[in-house]
Amino acid sequence: MIKIVSFKICPFVQRVTAMLEAKGLPYDIEYISLKDKPDWFLELSPNSQVPLLVTQGGVALFESDAIVEYIDEISAPLQPDLTPEARALNRAWSYQGSKHYLVQCSTMQSADHATYLERHSKLAKAFAKAEAQLGDGPFFNGATLGNVDMAWLPLLHRAAIVQAHSSHDMLAGLPKAQAWQQALMATGLPTKTVSPDFEEAFARFYLAERTWLGRGASAPAPRPQKLPAAAVVNKKGGSSGPPFFHSIDQQHLPLLGVALGVQQLAFSGAACTSGLATSTAFSAATAAGIFTRSDSFSRLSTRSE
Repeated sequence: MIKIVSFKICPFVQRVTAMLEAKGLPYDIEYISLKDKPDWFLELSPNSQVPLLVTQGGVALFESDAIVEYIDEISAPLQPDLTPEARALNRAWSYQGSKHYLVQCSTMQSADHATYLERHSKLAKAFAKAEAQLGDGPFFNGATLGNVDMAWLPLLHRAAIVQAHSSHDMLAGLPKAQAWQQALMATGLPTKTVSPDFEEAFARFYLAERTWLGRGASAPAPRPQKLPAAAVVNKKGGSSGPPFFHSIDQQHLPLLGVALGVQQLAFSGAACTSGLATSTAFSAATAAGIFTRSDSFSRLSTRSE
């Protein structure tokens, strides 16, 4: 039987499990912690990321695009008798969905409304393009579920959870996209393709008090903590604070912020990628208010899955 290795709130994994569920292919799934990856996983996965699919023959496949293509090759297509052009268009529209997974993750982590609007603008453009492409539905290509639906399902599922918790609709003003979302939710696939405690884990991270959505998409962001006097870093690299600040020059703080952003993404599963080892300096710098999670996140430009 096929085995999937996953992190609970990873959208790239949900795309894979959605394909398996839609095609009726049996599979086992094992969830791991990205903060403490088991040795057997590191030996199997060349990029140390999820999703990972282990075939019945024991071959480990990585990268979600490659995994989805493999699933298509070993099973009947969701939409038979498509022309080569139609299949190519489906792949292109599927990519339009999957390449916005991390955009949505970043958007949902916004600490205030202004940041949310800035980050959501790119995601809104993607939803608007889908709106223009959608026909009479109920699915992307009409009456039959297809690969494009599976690729966009993680985005639409997360938008539905956000709306249920905060009453904020990420698809506002897009009636066809809203109907598409409702049709996909009605299939039962969103809940079948995640762990039983997915919504709880998702809400604990993305809908926590620290995010604008978590505060009901209305409350202002909490006032940032002032930098304690004991942890002030001077331009020469000295500090009156704890020893681990002595070697941190102000010019290096942006780099440290990037590293922290990668770490936070990894720990949340938003990027479904490998995490940096937790360091005392990262934790202390964050606690001291030198930079925020949202600041470090916005500096990231890499795509991981």
